[in-house]
Parts: sequence; structure tokens; C-alpha cells
Amino acid sequence: MDTEYETINCLTEIVTIDPKRSLGGIPIERTHSLSDARSVYERCRVPSRLPAGKYFLVAHDDEIALLEQMQFGRAFAPHLSWIAETKRLLQTSREIYSDDLPIVVEQDLTRPCVHHKAPAYFCKLWRYMDRWKLENILQEGGLFLGRADRFDDDREGSLSFANLRYRSEVHRDDARMAQGYKRYCDELRNIKRHTYIGSWRIDETENARSWRDYTNAGDGVAIQTTYYKIWKRTQTIFCASVEYIDYDETWVVESNSVSPFMYKAKSLFEWEHEFRIIIQQFPRREWIFRDAPYFDCSQENGNDGLILRIDPKRFIDRIVTNPGASDRFLKEVKDFARKYAVEDLVTRSRFDE
Repeated sequence: MDTEYETINCLTEIVTIDPKRSLGGIPIERTHSLSDARSVYERCRVPSRLPAGKYFLVAHDDEIALLEQMQFGRAFAPHLSWIAETKRLLQTSREIYSDDLPIVVEQDLTRPCVHHKAPAYFCKLWRYMDRWKLENILQEGGLFLGRADRFDDDREGSLSFANLRYRSEVHRDDARMAQGYKRYCDELRNIKRHTYIGSWRIDETENARSWRDYTNAGDGVAIQTTYYKIWKRTQTIFCASVEYIDYDETWVVESNSVSPFMYKAKSLFEWEHEFRIIIQQFPRREWIFRDAPYFDCSQENGNDGLILRIDPKRFIDRIVTNPGASDRFLKEVKDFARKYAVEDLVTRSRFDE
């Protein structure tokens, strides 16, 4: 394959504690149980100072993290675990602006991000694809995110007619924004070049139309996971359930560069039940505004896509072959999956069209 991909990693399992940062932690006898750590944390909220160095992230949730300090050059056998506040382990980002409009365009992968309108933790998520895309996931050790400007939907990442109709009222205290519809649309066209999206379907069962629209008959597969497994590995990445709207009547949020990619036309796409992973990466400019660097989104992007590094063995629950697939195709998929120790996850579709 002669395409070029940039790669990006999710929240690392190794946490570095900078000696210049005074971070608090509670030392306890070594444990791998987050519930035990929470019990101690709730009884004792007076922290000690975490020693500087590298820590293995054993487990964490939105509130607390369980850490083990790594002593390089020695056997990894710590006697203590440390409880720390998750939010204090992750740095706060500066606001970073686009070249022309006052919209935040930086996605800082060292801080937790909101998953907008996320499904329940154990809802199933599906990704339908042709076999070569599955092979690419296993070979690359990650998920492919496509560039938004390559999508077929012309309204992808755009404002609505309602944004033009109502902007004088919405931005009545900001004349620049009230008059900025065209400039905003032009900027969003540039932003699309540097926006990468990975799409999933929220559904408890397989979907006939998804099989038809996203795979070739007899040569397609679907990978199935849960939202919880995606959440565990994308806590520093913006994700959202798509909101399906009438572009004539519904206002598209303008306050940041990610929001326009959370909407799709209700009449055309509501059946998809889409959940998205969204990553934006922009070329930096050399000059500074309000102590934050600018990006020049008008620059071309040499990457055809982006690989989000996630170990497939840790997030795939099932690999399902197309309902019309032959026994031979099932065997071929299993044989390939065996190279990556995931052949036990391969199963024939239970879907009856």
C-alpha cells in the first residue's frame, strides 16, 4: 500500500512525574484493585508528594489513578502503589487559535476530553469494512482515521443555513462574528484537511444496511467492541455520538473547530447511529497571539490518513464475517488472524437477512 499515514498514540500506560511539578499522592500497600484504592482514598485525602520519575498506570477512572513507580535497572517489583488524582496527572492545555477566526483548534492529547453524548459503557460498537481494512488494522496495530475532506458528504464539517439566518441575533455582542459567516465557512474548509475521523455504529446487533453499504458482498467483515473499551483508550481524544439535524433549521455550534464534525443531515444519515473518534492536527505558525501559537489551516496535508495506535487484542471483542461469506472466506480470515493471536475472535455472522 503506497499511502502515507501519520501515527498517534492514546493515553500512555507510562506516566512521567516531572520533579518541577508538586503532585500529591497517597502511598498504600501494593494493590491492583481500583476499588481498594478508592476506599483508601476516600478515608485519607491528605496526600504526600509523589516522587519524580516514571510510573506504570495500573488502572484509573475519571477521579483516581493507581500507579506503581518504575525503577529502571532493577527488577520491576514495587512494594507500594500510589493513588493520585487523574485530572492532576494530565496537563492543562493552552487555548490555540486558528489563523483567521477566534476558535480553539488545538486538541491536547495530554488532557482528558469530553466524550459528547456517549453511549452507555457496555453498548456495542461496530465497524464494517472490507477484509483488507481488517488486515491493515492488525498489521498496523491500530485504527485508521480518514481525512474529513475525503468523505462523500458535502456537508461534513460545515455550518448550517441556520447559522447564516440567526447569526446576527446569536452574535449580537460581537460584530466580527456576526458578519463572519463566509470567513468561518472558508476556514472550516481548510480545517477539514487536518481533521481525522474514525466511525463506529452504536447497535446491539448487526445491521443489514451497514453490511450492504460498507462491505463488498462475501468479502466483508465487522469488528465489534464496546464503548467502554474505546473509552479506556481514548480518554484524551475527543469522541462524540453524531447529532442528526435539519441543516435549514438547526444551529451548528461555532465555539470550537470540532463541533461542526458532530453533525450530519438527519434525512440522509440518521440510520447510521454513528459514534466518532475525532482528531485534529494543524500546522503551526511561528507567531503568537495571547501567549498561544497560531495554526495555518490553509496549508496542504501530505498524509492520507492517521493511525490511532490501539492494540487490537485489547479492544476487539469479535471479528464477524459477512452474512454471505463462504466457508473458505471464514477460514482465510481465521488464518490471517492467527498471525496476530486473535483467531479465536473470528466468527461467522449470526445475522439472518
